[in-house]
Amino acid sequence: MEVAVKPNCIIIGAAKSGTTYLFNLLSQHPDICVPLKKELTFFTGNCFFNDPAAFLARQYAHYSGEKIILDNTPEYLLKSGCARSIRDFSGPDTKLVCILRNPVDRAFSHYHMLRIGALEDKPFLEAITDETESINKGRPTYRFFKRVPRDYVRRGLYIESLEEFLKYFDKSNFHIIIFEEFIKSPFAALKRLLEFLGIDADYSFDFDVPRNEQIVARTTPLTKPINMAAHLFRKLGVNISNESLVRIRKLAARPSRGARIVIDDESKAYLREYYNQSIRRLAEEFSLDLSIWENLNTSISDK
Repeated sequence: MEVAVKPNCIIIGAAKSGTTYLFNLLSQHPDICVPLKKELTFFTGNCFFNDPAAFLARQYAHYSGEKIILDNTPEYLLKSGCARSIRDFSGPDTKLVCILRNPVDRAFSHYHMLRIGALEDKPFLEAITDETESINKGRPTYRFFKRVPRDYVRRGLYIESLEEFLKYFDKSNFHIIIFEEFIKSPFAALKRLLEFLGIDADYSFDFDVPRNEQIVARTTPLTKPINMAAHLFRKLGVNISNESLVRIRKLAARPSRGARIVIDDESKAYLREYYNQSIRRLAEEFSLDLSIWENLNTSISDK
């Protein structure tokens, strides 16, 4: 199979951790070619039912010799088999970028998004305890009639997912960004990333670019049918942009006024305990200082 252009740098995750913002920033750099579709999902196998070479040719039709050919798909970090597919297709020198958020914050943000979409009907603590019990017993983390897996907790077990990639890639291929540090000092975080990529690290970015908007809202009778329709369209191959999905969710929901939605102390303590060993292993494996994750401020604000 002759493939003229293939990704050589991939943002593999994590979901709900600023990957959209990072992608939109990197798309400005003259040494980086980004695809037309923000999340290719190329290595999940979705496009191999057709013609992968033609798919990539369409996505990177504007390629003009840039050093970095970027793919941004947070699903890769979680889905089994992606690491080997990336190694076999793009090669062992592929650079892997991972932006990681405090897993407690990430889980709560993920839950809130699905709750608004009427894809979750249980309180947060009940949802996460159901999921962790399923994980511990080796069962699927969702009920058969749900369209989206309940993987709020599992997606935050970062080292467990990264170990799959470490089977196929050297540790020098990885660049880990801590979400909280990235948001606090985006220029410094980007400079380190560009140095890792071997391209102009002094490029001046416009930081006022779109990021996934957090919706603070309550569901309405329209929520479920509208979100079901959006899900069906995507399954049928109708491309719906993330910006359109945000507008759909706003249409389906009713803005919430008043106090912020804050994670309860019991849920926070439960997740802290659950993630403790995983976070420690992550820090040791990649020599990371994760002390910033000790200071949680987990909330969803409408500001």
